[in-house]
Amino acid sequence: MPPAQQGGDRTSSPSSSSGGGRKLIDVTNSSIEALKTEPGKRNETQVRLLTSELVTQLREFAELPNSVHRDIAKVMLYDKYEQNQVVFSLGDRATAYYLILRGEADVRVREAYGEPLVTIATLHAGQVFGELALVNEKPRPYTVITKVPCEFMKLEKEDYTILKVKYEKEQQEKVSFLQQIRVFSLLPKTSLVQLADALVPVTFTPNKVVIKQGESSLMVYVIKAGKAKMVKHLAVPSIGKRSELKVLQLCTLSAGDYFGEQPVVEPSLFATQQHSVFSFGTLHCLAVTAKEFQKIVTGRPLEVLKKYEAKFPTDEVLLAHYCQRKQWERYKQGMVEQVIKEKQFGRRGLSNWVQPL
Repeated sequence: MPPAQQGGDRTSSPSSSSGGGRKLIDVTNSSIEALKTEPGKRNETQVRLLTSELVTQLREFAELPNSVHRDIAKVMLYDKYEQNQVVFSLGDRATAYYLILRGEADVRVREAYGEPLVTIATLHAGQVFGELALVNEKPRPYTVITKVPCEFMKLEKEDYTILKVKYEKEQQEKVSFLQQIRVFSLLPKTSLVQLADALVPVTFTPNKVVIKQGESSLMVYVIKAGKAKMVKHLAVPSIGKRSELKVLQLCTLSAGDYFGEQPVVEPSLFATQQHSVFSFGTLHCLAVTAKEFQKIVTGRPLEVLKKYEAKFPTDEVLLAHYCQRKQWERYKQGMVEQVIKEKQFGRRGLSNWVQPL
């Protein structure tokens, strides 16, 4: 997990050098109310709200994937202090990171040993402090005292550390998995890590349509476990009537296979999905948005994907194979029927010669 910025325990906003009273994060009443809900009791709507309105706005977490943003939104806390109350003191052990939701707080330091604390800055709503607690064990270099009643978002270092370990483990597992797939193993290490971070786990119940022929491409999927069927809806000419729409099974996909990339890799050739894929039993995938896939998979890996797509059979080829197979099946059926008729004739002929004793 990328660490918080390490240039010092800032007293200004992470996204502006101007500091002062400028509001850099617009904290809404809805997000504050969601934050007041105990972490274990937050519903999906509250988690999404906190993720979009708070977590993703903080520079310390900007490089993290959305799955980690959501995890942070689930564990961060609401805290409230009265006027002239100490949030933490100079020399205290750093245990948490704060965002001011409402109110103002003074930052005070001691310029020399034995001297009284002096105010060097005032923090306002939308600003953070104490972020070095996320990356080291150093004691607090200043004191923070509320100037007016304040409300804070608080992230405990212990929670952050647990998320960091979880994130790093999952990232390494996904990188190792991707390295076993030839086209992705060609990616530079930085791009491989980016793709691993962009991939999110998704599970499909049996016989669930994952992508549908004719629809635009929104996601690219890599199968982690389970199997899927790739099928093609193809118009087949029929004697004496209009073409019939037939469903042709193209192949079975399993762990390490990927799909949904055709319109992403060759948008000039494939405006929409050229086939459908549905789960065959429970299917576990890693999914990435088409936009992220296009941004990450470039260079040689992209050229390899294009070569693969060029080898994919066209509708004309599939139709020719289908017609040949149907002709062969009709021929086989005719031969079987002929043999059966001959057997039946043979039995009838034999009965004319065999007389009861």
